[in-house]
Amino acid sequence: MILGLTRSGLQNPFRRLLRNVFLCWLALLSVSVLEGCNREVSEDGDQSSADRPRADRPNLVLISIDTLRPDHLSCYGYERETSPFIDSLAERGLRMENAFAQASWTLPSHMSLFTSTYPQSHQVENEDRQLPPDVPTLTEVLAEQGYQSTGFITWVYLSARFGFGRGFDRYEELLPPDKTQDPTTQWSAGSVVDEVIETWSPPEGEESFFLFLHFFDPHMSYVPPASQARTFGVDDASSDFGRYEHLKTWIRGLRPNVPPPPAAIVDTTIALYDAEIRYTDGELRRLFQHLEAVGALANTLIVLTSDHGEEFGEHGSLEGHQWTLYDEVLRVPLIFVWPDGAAGKTAFAQPAFAQTGVRDELVQTLDIAPTILDVLGLDRPETFSGRSLRALMEDPARWEERTFAQIRRFNAKWSVRTPSHKLIFTADTGTNRFGVPVQSGYEFFDLENDPNERKNLFDETAPVAAELQGRLERWSARRGELRRVDNPNLTPEELEQLRSVGYIGN
Repeated sequence: MILGLTRSGLQNPFRRLLRNVFLCWLALLSVSVLEGCNREVSEDGDQSSADRPRADRPNLVLISIDTLRPDHLSCYGYERETSPFIDSLAERGLRMENAFAQASWTLPSHMSLFTSTYPQSHQVENEDRQLPPDVPTLTEVLAEQGYQSTGFITWVYLSARFGFGRGFDRYEELLPPDKTQDPTTQWSAGSVVDEVIETWSPPEGEESFFLFLHFFDPHMSYVPPASQARTFGVDDASSDFGRYEHLKTWIRGLRPNVPPPPAAIVDTTIALYDAEIRYTDGELRRLFQHLEAVGALANTLIVLTSDHGEEFGEHGSLEGHQWTLYDEVLRVPLIFVWPDGAAGKTAFAQPAFAQTGVRDELVQTLDIAPTILDVLGLDRPETFSGRSLRALMEDPARWEERTFAQIRRFNAKWSVRTPSHKLIFTADTGTNRFGVPVQSGYEFFDLENDPNERKNLFDETAPVAAELQGRLERWSARRGELRRVDNPNLTPEELEQLRSVGYIGN
């Protein structure tokens, strides 16, 4: 019996009306209670990821082009036409003018991208470390929300054994298979695109997908197709000119008193590098034509970036990545093409994410994963140290412009950068593994008057230098004790491959 409404009482019209009103109220109350139990409201009032319908979640295509300097892309002002397709992406979306990586070589930089943490936090600073199990990745967050995730990678430092494969349903390591191959031979951009076209398709139904693609072509050794090399004035692309074994003659740090590379060597090296970019750009166009044909670009967020840049004689060497923390090796391209929202209302529908064009504020590559999750309408892990670019777009005045970076490779370095100044600290390590003396101490640059970081003005009594020194010391002190993890145990063939391009020395 409910409120005295017995079976006999139902014969009374008034009581029948009262009963119907009560049952309607009870039904509405039940729905409200159930919705309240299932909905978590975020700080800005939006529904949490647990309550957002799957069909409302955009897809994600994340592209990393190894060793890609933004100032060698046409859309960033480069005089050569190296990147017509990437330029078209930039025209459709948002291009970040000043994005900086958190390390200057592949392994720790990509790990910062996927974990939104600094190398000192994820602790994958060298090839003897893998990601601790308590550090979540972007892919794992997407997997928890039902995303079908596929990765295609072309370099051993993105191998699953380091932790990059976590959360992926399929993780294709496109690496030279055995020691019978030339260890410097890599999967070309065309071969990667062929593999994607032949073996991958978007999921059917309402399941969203994440597609991660890594291209290695602009990395030394520079051996572009002959047709692309001729485009930039190099007649014999089949020669060994652009290979590591030839160019290492001008890599500082491998031996004492390395002379600066001659201008002709630098010019030819840059031409081969630009040809690699143009070749990769053309293969990206072919890839996106296929993705559009199979319907994979509808309601899809596209992000294009790199892990680091490269030096071409700016500081006396033909290789700076993994050795230095100057801007030529830390500044990277960053382009977002927002989803069209065709599947329904998404986080993209918010005005902040409708911005296109160019922003010149300083951002970090560890800001990429938080921004992706924000656009997809998903909650971020507490471990993520980066910031969603929505905060920048909504309130630029409150966006603190600073970037940090570090390496523990052939020497140990830390850096902090603001729009106007840069401070680099090199630890006192005596000599590197090649027996070359390492000059320790601070380097301080006035970027407004010395954008190429040529004149060291460090004076610890100068207010700006002292302020950055304090910030850098406080930041670097956050590194805790190394957590115990298994060694990735690279094979002899993989070690030889790394040695062939200078990653682990001779």
